[in-house]
Amino acid sequence: MRRNVGGIDRAARIGFGIALLVLSYTGVFPAMIPMVVGYVVGIILLATSAIGYCPVNQLIGFNSCRTSGFVPEESEKKSGEKKAA
Repeated sequence: MRRNVGGIDRAARIGFGIALLVLSYTGVFPAMIPMVVGYVVGIILLATSAIGYCPVNQLIGFNSCRTSGFVPEESEKKSGEKKAA
């Protein structure tokens, strides 16, 4: 899974996610359905910012990361260290 959520995107997701959770918790939304939607969307925003990957971004072809997010496997790291030594 490649990362597609960059720094500014991540910060915005954290801010909006926390804001939605707080608004839902404090009862700003008058009805039950908007409150539940606020909780769900807030949790999704926080989760996608925490893992750095958003499936919706992938569907629309959007990537806010500077790099591709490639992380070499442990075997590649070890073989790279042996070659360098």
